[in-house]
Amino acid sequence: MRILAAFCGSFALGSALGCFVPGFPRLLFAAVFALFTALSYFLLRGKRRGYALCLALGVASALLYTQIYNANIVAPMTALDGTEQEVYLELCDYPKETAYGAKATVRVLSPCLRGKAIYYGERDILSLVPGDRIRDVTECADAGFIRDEAVETFTSRGEYLFLYGGKEATVERGSGKELKYLPQRLAERVKHCVDRIFPARTAAFMRALLVGDKSALSVADYTALSEAGLFHITAVSGLHCGFLLLIVMRLVTLLNRRLAAFVGIPILVFYALMTGVSPSVVRACIMFSLFLLAEFFLRESDGLTSLGFSLLLILLQNPYALASVSLQLSYAAVGGILLLTPMLNVKIEKLSCAKLFRYVLHSLSVTAGALIFTVPLCAHYFGSVSLVSPLANLLCLAAT
Repeated sequence: MRILAAFCGSFALGSALGCFVPGFPRLLFAAVFALFTALSYFLLRGKRRGYALCLALGVASALLYTQIYNANIVAPMTALDGTEQEVYLELCDYPKETAYGAKATVRVLSPCLRGKAIYYGERDILSLVPGDRIRDVTECADAGFIRDEAVETFTSRGEYLFLYGGKEATVERGSGKELKYLPQRLAERVKHCVDRIFPARTAAFMRALLVGDKSALSVADYTALSEAGLFHITAVSGLHCGFLLLIVMRLVTLLNRRLAAFVGIPILVFYALMTGVSPSVVRACIMFSLFLLAEFFLRESDGLTSLGFSLLLILLQNPYALASVSLQLSYAAVGGILLLTPMLNVKIEKLSCAKLFRYVLHSLSVTAGALIFTVPLCAHYFGSVSLVSPLANLLCLAAT
């Protein structure tokens, strides 16, 4: 099992080299690592051979894959930078209002183009729904740069173009009932229901908790959650998927425990689509799905292997996802919990103390595991570290 984890980790390394090192000779180094794989097979024995094969093969395959991905998806999109093109687009989500009109995440349907883009148009597109299509003449701009400054916010989500149009746009209405956009429609209904039931401030928090929509949070609440080190609870991730899966298993296992995989996995996939397939929720859904499959086949699950495999699937969909701060924090937190927390728990069990104090220590060990790798990332990206985060997370854990 850990051999698969080694392959996934080396694939991530190769993806980083292929995507974020300017001018990196991907094909040359892919050939070098492929040669190293062949030599490892003949020169090494036992587990060393297996790990060496996986490491070299993972890097080589990642370099080759990023070359193919760039040539077929990224390059055709970014080659349109600075040009004016007639494009045919399909909305992937509900449009959002901007200061100058509206924007929407779209899938480009024009020939020879694959992938997603951000379309900026007039406010009248706010009435559109996922599945509706737009034909327009737009000005194209590389989504990897804003005012000549490199940004990775959009490319990490697989969005490689900004399309500025609206004046000549023609709309083709869909049926509004396309099955593939059912999760988005349900998420929108959940938001409307929450807005009707709760006061404005509470509704904003509930929308973030249920479907990961943090756009309605006030600046004060946003800042307070960040300073307390609790902003992660508004990001749909393992906590939310865990609660959902717990409900499913409690209901299903009354009939048949192995049936939980058939019911739980489709529900997790639907929930991931409903909440916008952010890296944290995709990671959680894949790891829980592997856990359910292990239960179904009566096998033991391995946390590190599940973590690595989930990253592999994300990178196969978009190698540039490695640049996502959300992905880095999510994997750093879970990786720390898997590596550090079990060692701390073993030492805690050897202590002679009251059960309540031991419970507190176990809770703190989880927080310590999550913080060990995320604190350096927070310091790097945000320039600050929350000193009250361990206590705040402990109280939050008790509240749940």
